[in-house]
Order: sequence, then structure tokens, then C-alpha cells
Amino acid sequence: MSLRFILLALLLSQTALAGTKACGGAQVGFWTNPDGSRGGMVASTAKAFTGAIIAPEAQVCDYAQIQSGAKLLDRATLAGRAQLLPGGEVGGSARVEGEAKVGGSVNIPTKISGEVVVSGSPLITGRTNISQKAKVSGSAKVHNSIICQASLIEGIEVIESDYYCQTDDPEPAHPGEAGTKTLLGVDVDRDGVRDDIEIWINQKFSNTAEKDMYNLRQVFKLQAIQNNESLKWASDKQKSREISKKKMDLVDCMLELSRSTSKDITIKLKALDVVEDSLDEFKVNIMNTRDRIKAHSRYLSNLHGTVLKGTGNKDICGFEVRK
Repeated sequence: MSLRFILLALLLSQTALAGTKACGGAQVGFWTNPDGSRGGMVASTAKAFTGAIIAPEAQVCDYAQIQSGAKLLDRATLAGRAQLLPGGEVGGSARVEGEAKVGGSVNIPTKISGEVVVSGSPLITGRTNISQKAKVSGSAKVHNSIICQASLIEGIEVIESDYYCQTDDPEPAHPGEAGTKTLLGVDVDRDGVRDDIEIWINQKFSNTAEKDMYNLRQVFKLQAIQNNESLKWASDKQKSREISKKKMDLVDCMLELSRSTSKDITIKLKALDVVEDSLDEFKVNIMNTRDRIKAHSRYLSNLHGTVLKGTGNKDICGFEVRK
């Protein structure tokens, strides 16, 4: 339990105290939830309506409003002139600010969670679920949609869509320290991709309004599978060489995908730079423990004296590439 939370608990008998520091030092008071439990902090300039639920560590700041039937959970913050309407539910460490409006119907949950940031004047309604590190800003309108990973929704309409969340491969929870305890890491969904790497890939290659990033997500996930295989079989020279051929195929696939993004040579070169930079970042994330670095060194030593080349298969990507 954090020191901050303990100090707040000591003030339970003084809920009328408006001098508690929160909302950037504004004057606040504690909210009382419908069940009588102590809720979070509400600035003197903000408005919380009877029937609203505010978790003990949540904050309603500035001139924001939380209406009856709305929920501000966990460590979430409502700020600016944002309005959390009936059915709206904001949790995690999400922050909703500006003149955003979330929710609208007490019987239809509109959910925001994770590290999401909502700013500007967007309208978020219906059975929408925004999670992880997504950002919604400007005058965007989101209705009955799923948005996740690191998707950026800026001033556009997203209606009845899951394009900005890779629902074909739901993202696992981050394993935290457990992900570094073993050589091969944690793979809860058993798809062969380490969970921490799968999260990095989904965030790095989230769809944009201009481009479906599915192909790059897939090729990097296959690369992650091959990298884990190379660590697993680092003491086997023959398997190491077989794996290296598959990895070379995937590198060629990445380059081919980047070249085909445009006919413009300048754009092609920029795309190649993005792939190369992403590969460097990928390597740093994949080899993030001493044991993994040592196993990778053993794998590389198995390749000494060999010419690095692919398998020779025509299908260098190993999955159905989206056009």
C-alpha cells in the first residue's frame, strides 16, 4: 500500500477538509459513493452528481463533471471541462480532459481504461471500448468501436469499427518482472510470441488512418517466434542454422513490404528507414536479459563460417500478405 494511500486513509474522518492536495494543488473534497463508501477527490470547481461512482484514488478536477450513472475508477482523472455521462466508465490511469464527452446512456457501457489519454473535444458514445495506450483527440467521434494498443484517433470518425484494435489477435496482459525470469519469457496465449514483445509489436505497428499495419505486425511476430527458437536451440548448431534461414526470409519479407508501400522513391527510402529502426528497437527489447544475450551469442557462434541466406522458398513472408 502506497504512503499516499495511507495518508488519505488517515483523513477519512475529515472528509469535509477541502485543503487536501490533489488536482495539481486545487482545493478538493472527498466524494461519498452511493453505497456510502468514501470515494475519490473532487475539486471545488468541479461537479459530481448524486449517483456517480468515484474510486478512492480517482480525481475530478478543474471544471469537469461526472453525472449520475457514470464511473471514475482506479486512478483515473477527469479534468478540464470534460463530462463523464451516464454509462461512461473511465479506469486504469486514463485521463479524460479538454471538453471531451464520454457515455450517454446508463444502460450502454462506454469504457476507457489503461493509459488512454482523451483530449480536445471528442464525443465517445455507445458500446465503445478504448484501452491500453490509445489516444483520442481533436473533434473525433467514436461510437460502438474498439480502439486499443497505441492507436491515435485525431479529429476523425470511428463508427462501428475495430480497425484501430487488432481483434484478430487479442493482446495479452503485460507479464511484468515475470517476463524476465526465464530464458523464453511468458507466453500466456501460447502463440509463440513472448507477451511483452507482442505488446510492443501491437503498439509499434498500430493501424493508422492512412495505413493498415497488419503485414508488419505479422512479420515482426514471426520474427519474435524465430528469435525465441534461436534462444531455445542455441546449443544445437544444426537447428541454429535452420532457424537463421527462416529469419533471413523474414528480413527479406520486411524489406519487400517496405518497398511496396509506394511508387515514390523518397517514400520507399523512408519506409526502409522505419523498418531498420524498428528492427534495432526490436533487438533491444528481445535481448533484454543477460541470459538471453548469452544464448544469442551462442546462437551466433553456431553460424560462424556459414553464408547467411534464406530458405529458398518463394513464400518468404509465411503468411497471407494483405494488399
